[in-house]
Amino acid sequence: MLMLEIIVVSNEKLSEAVKKGTFREDLFYRLNEFEISIPPLRSRLEDLELFVNFFIEEANQDLNKNISGVQPLLLEKFYNYDWNGNIRELKNVIRRGCLMATNKITTSCMSKDFLNKLSHYKNKSDFTEKYNPPVASALPTEDLRYKSVHAEYVEIMKVLEEENFNKTKSAKRLNINRKTLYNKIRTFNILNGSE
Repeated sequence: MLMLEIIVVSNEKLSEAVKKGTFREDLFYRLNEFEISIPPLRSRLEDLELFVNFFIEEANQDLNKNISGVQPLLLEKFYNYDWNGNIRELKNVIRRGCLMATNKITTSCMSKDFLNKLSHYKNKSDFTEKYNPPVASALPTEDLRYKSVHAEYVEIMKVLEEENFNKTKSAKRLNINRKTLYNKIRTFNILNGSE
C-alpha cells in the first residue's frame, strides 16, 4: 500500500475557517494531523539577519555574484520595516539587491517602490525628536511604576544613542536579546507608526 504525506500551508487559521463555514470540516480533519504555527517575520525580527545572510548566499550562487552583505544603515531600516509580504518579500528584496549590487547591498540597489515603503517608517532622527516618555501624562511623577518605566526608557535611549542606534550592540550592552529590545521599543512607542 502506498502512503502519501501531504503538507498544507495556509495563512489563516483553518479551524476558524471551518467555524465560519469557508473551509470544509471533513477536509480539515483529514489534513490536521499535526499543526506547526510559524509567526510572521515582523514578530521574530531576531531572525531577520539570518534570513538576509541566507538569501544573499542563495542569490550569490544563483547569480554568480559575491555580495558581502547589506549596508548597515539599510539593514537598520529593514529592522524598522513591517515586512507585510513576510519572508517572500524579504527574499525578493535581497535577490534584487544582489542583482543590482557590486559589493554590498545599498539603498541604490532597491526599487523606488520599496524605498517609498521604507520612507514611511521613522528614521533615527525622528526616533528621539518625536518621542514622549511612556505614561508620562497618565501617571503622577511620584508614581513608582512611572519612575521605573521612565528610568528604563532613559537607559535604553542612552545606550541606543551611544551605539548609533545599532540594536544588536545596544541589546548586548543592556543584557537583553534583540527581540526583547524591539518589544520594549514598541511598548514605549519610540518608533511611532512602525507597527
